Parts: sequence; C-alpha cells; structure tokens
Amino acid sequence: MTSFTRIDRLKRRAEKLNKLHDKISVLLSRLSLFRLIFFRLFTLDFYFLLFTFF
Repeated sequence: MTSFTRIDRLKRRAEKLNKLHDKISVLLSRLSLFRLIFFRLFTLDFYFLLFTFF
C-alpha cells in the first residue's frame, strides 16, 4: 500500500466522519429547539392556569 492510497483512505474516512458529525449536529439542534418550544408552551400554560383560577 502506497502512501497515496493511505492518504486517500484517510480523506474518505474524514469525509464520512464529517457527514456523520453534520447529521448529529442537525439532530441535536432540532432536539434543543423542540425542548425550548415544549418548555415555553408548558410555562405559558402553567401561568395561564395559575392566573385563571386565582
């Protein structure tokens, strides 16, 4: 195996890892956005119920 073949294999592996990293980053950002929206809705609903009955 020549050094060029090894370098090409490492480059392809790095590209695959970068794609995987991008997918994971997108999933984590969507999850954090969902958690933020859910928390906002929960707190707004809680305050609405609190001030409606008291």
